[in-house]
Amino acid sequence: MEVRPRLSWAALRLIQAGAVFLLLLGAGSWRGGSDLNDQELESFLRATTSRWCAAHPDHDNLQAVVVDVRFHGEPPLFAQGEGTVIAPLGIDLPGAQRVLDVAGAPAHLRRLTTPAVTALAWEYGGRVHRDMRFRGVALVERSSLAALTLPSAPTFDDLAADLRPEASARAVALEEHGLHKCAAFSAWAARSAGARPHTAQIERLVQAVAARVPDDKGGEDLCADIRMGRFTPHRAQVAVVMAAREMGIPTYGFASAAGGKSHLVGTFVDGAGWAFMDVERPGDGWFTGGPPLITMAPVLGGFAASPHDLWSPEAGAYTPNQWQGVGTLSSTQWKDRLPAGPPTDTTEARVLRLADVCR
Repeated sequence: MEVRPRLSWAALRLIQAGAVFLLLLGAGSWRGGSDLNDQELESFLRATTSRWCAAHPDHDNLQAVVVDVRFHGEPPLFAQGEGTVIAPLGIDLPGAQRVLDVAGAPAHLRRLTTPAVTALAWEYGGRVHRDMRFRGVALVERSSLAALTLPSAPTFDDLAADLRPEASARAVALEEHGLHKCAAFSAWAARSAGARPHTAQIERLVQAVAARVPDDKGGEDLCADIRMGRFTPHRAQVAVVMAAREMGIPTYGFASAAGGKSHLVGTFVDGAGWAFMDVERPGDGWFTGGPPLITMAPVLGGFAASPHDLWSPEAGAYTPNQWQGVGTLSSTQWKDRLPAGPPTDTTEARVLRLADVCR
């Protein structure tokens, strides 16, 4: 896969912040996501995939990611106001996958590209109570899922030099989840990771975060989790990624478009490219390829218009904030994670193999 030149993280941060802020200021001039029914959304999807089938006769390794975002109109869910809906659709990462094209219904305001992550933006016109639905579709090139047999002495010496700073940035530089202030973190990371190779260190870190507690909505304290030895799935993923980076290992956290695959960790392996492991299913071992990846984190500079700076794949609606620049107007939850209960605003994703669609 081609390697695209990258701007400095500071320049990218200024560009993405400016683009989002201008979108927020301009929201209100376009049609929002109301009045779209299932038939219209499926017609849009068929037209989009038909166009891609004609443009890409070689369908191998091509997949369509379909992301649906829904804001409910009934109280108390409805958030009144005007802003911009932003939904991540896929990533570009040499050796893993790339985004070839995107489309949106209703027509999106803009395609936003943060460092590696592609998102679409629409108007959130919440002046009156109404359901709002948005669909983003991305054409992604990614190889088929395959179990990975690691080399006898795996290394990451061949990782491109321009990818190393972002893939290895540590908690002290990123201030990620407060770990730069956690006195126990460095010693815990070294003790849990053990000796190289780097893939074995990540496996041990995944084992070290295996004990679970229920997701809590009252706040996050990853340092307390480390001290007590129990984690939510999300904080387990963050702990593995940032501890691996503490050991000098290039690592990201990823969310997949496949249901239940939103707590992946990935590292680079010479000869194989990016290799992945599911923090929630470590027994499945290392793999390459598979369903497309929607987000990756942490990225240098962060991204204000994203839940958890792209650790989570949910969409959200954002509005200009006098003090912070960008503020959250309304958020969604990842539908595959929701227990049975009352309706809520949701983001959900599914994957279509282009070879199946084009038959």
